[in-house]
Amino acid sequence: MNHPPFAGRPDVLDRRVLFAVELIDPVTHSIVWQGLTVTAPDMQAKPIISRSGRFVWLVDQDAWPVTIAVDPGLTSYAAHTQPAPPRPADILAAPPAQRLTRIVLRPTVAYPFDTGATVVRGTLRERVDLPNAPVVPDATVQLAWHDALSGDWTPGRLQAGEVWPQTDANGEFAALLQLNAPPPADPDLARGLLKVRVQVTRGPATRATPDTFPFLPNAADAGRVPEGRLLPTDVTLGWNELTPI
Repeated sequence: MNHPPFAGRPDVLDRRVLFAVELIDPVTHSIVWQGLTVTAPDMQAKPIISRSGRFVWLVDQDAWPVTIAVDPGLTSYAAHTQPAPPRPADILAAPPAQRLTRIVLRPTVAYPFDTGATVVRGTLRERVDLPNAPVVPDATVQLAWHDALSGDWTPGRLQAGEVWPQTDANGEFAALLQLNAPPPADPDLARGLLKVRVQVTRGPATRATPDTFPFLPNAADAGRVPEGRLLPTDVTLGWNELTPI
């Protein structure tokens, strides 16, 4: 993909740059741009794409964005909108960190998870015993691992600029974690299967799948998923069947 010319070296924001946005893949942690569009709806100017893959706006008098919006197009990321950071008092003297916004994208269920993350995809409904039960959109979903030593449950860590995934308009979600548990933590692993639970927050309430949730068909593997891989079968969760935590 050919990018428009960028003022300065690829990874340096010079004084002609008003602000820049970099989009981060949540699994590979690399900068992504292809197929994605970033806009500041309240500004007339459009961004250029730097050689490093950032979306860059150049200084335009007193202009400064109010919001930043990411249109994923046909990619496997979710749409995203967030407030812009505060405008520096002196934009020409501001360090690059004050003019750079880092957004970690949320994957959709269409994301090709094949890079070492533990992933559970599925759908959240009000209940699963009724075939036409309504789906539950806009619920926050976390995948938490069990510590065999302490008994604690720990969600995957967020990167700077990252937010927890949410169910979409169809109630679908993709919850992932990349296990990083230095001693004395003791992830509950058996036969390459990690003990996990899906935690769902809806308004003020948080609920989770029970310890014996059948992620896999073998009863001996209850509550476990393949560590570092995508669960091969999507799950359907009923809000009424989740356990309050």
